[in-house]
Amino acid sequence: MTTPPADRLTVAVIDDEEFFRLGVCSWLRSRVTVAAEAASLAGLELDLSTLPLDLVLYGANQGPAAVPSDLQALKAMTDAPVLGLGPGDPAVARQVQRQGGQGYWVKGSAPEALLAAMTRVAAGDEAWGTPYWRGEATAQGWFAPWRQRLYASGMDQIEAAIADLEGLLASDLSPLDRAVVAGRRRELRAARRAVAWLLSPRVTPPPVEKSPRPLTDSRPTAASTGPISGELKRTSPGGESLVLGGASTTLFEALDVKLQSPLRNQTRRPLEIDILREERRRELLYAVRRAFADLLGELQQADVQPAQVLEPQPQSDTRGALRLLQDLWQRVVTVFFGKYYVISIDGVELEVVPLLLLEAERVRPDLEAISGVSELVGHLLFQHPLQVDSVPHGVGSAVAMARAEHLLDNLVVCMANAVIQPLLNQLADVEVIKQSFYSRQLLSSRSIAQFRNDLSWHYRLVRYWYDPLDIFESRVRLFRLGPIGVEERFIYMPRRRELERLQGLPFTVTLLLELRDALAPRFQALVSWAGKLAVYLLTEVLGRGLGLIGRGILRGIGSAWQDVARDREPGSVSGPRR
Repeated sequence: MTTPPADRLTVAVIDDEEFFRLGVCSWLRSRVTVAAEAASLAGLELDLSTLPLDLVLYGANQGPAAVPSDLQALKAMTDAPVLGLGPGDPAVARQVQRQGGQGYWVKGSAPEALLAAMTRVAAGDEAWGTPYWRGEATAQGWFAPWRQRLYASGMDQIEAAIADLEGLLASDLSPLDRAVVAGRRRELRAARRAVAWLLSPRVTPPPVEKSPRPLTDSRPTAASTGPISGELKRTSPGGESLVLGGASTTLFEALDVKLQSPLRNQTRRPLEIDILREERRRELLYAVRRAFADLLGELQQADVQPAQVLEPQPQSDTRGALRLLQDLWQRVVTVFFGKYYVISIDGVELEVVPLLLLEAERVRPDLEAISGVSELVGHLLFQHPLQVDSVPHGVGSAVAMARAEHLLDNLVVCMANAVIQPLLNQLADVEVIKQSFYSRQLLSSRSIAQFRNDLSWHYRLVRYWYDPLDIFESRVRLFRLGPIGVEERFIYMPRRRELERLQGLPFTVTLLLELRDALAPRFQALVSWAGKLAVYLLTEVLGRGLGLIGRGILRGIGSAWQDVARDREPGSVSGPRR
């Protein structure tokens, strides 16, 4: 059976540990489609038999005694394979295997191993963690302990190597390097199957009899609150109080997970936050995340109406979100640098935050350029559907969650850049600022000047080339936090109103692009015709002419050779007569 790509898997998560379930679902949503989640089978809001599931993640948290009844009920609801999640208890793992499970993942292990196990189980293979085989040696003779150690060591090494290759494939590789790494991954997967077939001990599971589906519907009614539709009030890891829906909490928890990864710039454009040390960069992004969550919580508690936050603006497509962004920018500047942060320049005490807040008007164009803010706020605060490719998607759907996650990532990165911009304008080469915030590679005055010049040149390039190009192609550039750093991607978004408002050089760029689109096919046709004409002239005219000339020369040489040979025959007269 062909292994399906991980990003195409559709899974259901059933686990009664709420914080673990929310965390693993938020981590999985950026990689797979989570069609359903619940604390128990009775708490499912959807009928599993109607969902196209590739596998079910089952949390075996109540010990081995509770596994048979749970898995029998689960098997009665769906034919999808089951991957058990639980503690490193061999008894629990063996019970999952005996009841028809296809794998077991120990909670607390590497998340990449969970994704690899899910892919294997969805493909019809089995994926059993090492603790499953502990304690089985006494029932299998003297050879079992050696086989178990060899199997566990080999599988651990293979899984670690596959995880490293997966990380390489997620990075920016050349086509040749990507093909080589993909080939090595295929070889390791084949070796994993061979090791599992040769060395893994097996326990033959008894046949599972599917019990009929109960006639009574034990699913919660519409009045019950679930992790997506209901309201969830809790304290986030950042310390702020969230009074938001479950979808909002899931987005912020997914963002917390991504902020733990490396935050290197993987795009082709310079970013203001590149000048910061990595720990300062992470601290700034966390500050933006906490300030935005606090702002949403305050707006929800104040019971504001959509018109108060998202009212139209005459000259901007931010549609009222500009005021919210300005408030967010002021909060982050104050929190990140410190309200009472004072530096000394030539003996003069200077308050940093009031100086940076004076740059509000210069930062305003950058805030207006942040895409999708009003859509994100309307979706999280007022439950408005998100338009994805001109199709509305409601709160909690997989497509809406993915788009909201991209918009939130872009907001956090762009706001962090806007916070650092006034620092580079006002205090770029101040020594105490450099020692407190800057990366070690950008401490010299020359490096800082070069960094600022690159930013200035890029701003002009964006204003006069990239923005008109994106508007003309009806697309928006978004930053996203990937597994290895800040990445860039494009999404489709209608931008007809912006195209009609273009003037000056940006408008001229669109005209040049349209002229190029109009002339390029004709020019290509002309070049093709000229090439065919040149080929005809070279082959049919010049080639044949040269062939005739060469043939005449050869005939002349042949005739002269015959005359010379005739003169050398005996009796022939050679030379002049006297």
